[in-house]
Amino acid sequence: MSDTATQAAEVDPELSAFRKTRRTMWLKRLAIALAIAALAWGAWYVLVARNYVSTDNAYVNARMAQVTPLIAGSAIEVLVEDTQQVKAGDVLVRLDHANARIAVAQAEADLAAARRKFGQTVATNSALS
Repeated sequence: MSDTATQAAEVDPELSAFRKTRRTMWLKRLAIALAIAALAWGAWYVLVARNYVSTDNAYVNARMAQVTPLIAGSAIEVLVEDTQQVKAGDVLVRLDHANARIAVAQAEADLAAARRKFGQTVATNSALS
């Protein structure tokens, strides 16, 4: 029995050294594989992934344009919703026409006054000639 114990003691250091080198070899292989995977992911990110936008809430800011009216006026009705997509020429807001109607009436009154004044000038010139 003492021979078996002695042989086991002699085999143990060899087996332990073999296991240690084997473990070291596998750890080196794992480290190399992880380094290659990290380099591959980095190359993929630089070449492909950074060109795409991702979001968690499915909302991405897009091109936005400031909208200004051609004429001034108070808005009486807004025909679009917030973040709604619109195209060129779509009606977005209806304006109150009261100021425009007043301006047209004033312009018509000014035109009528100018015509009367012109008529008076023509009448005065023809009377003097």
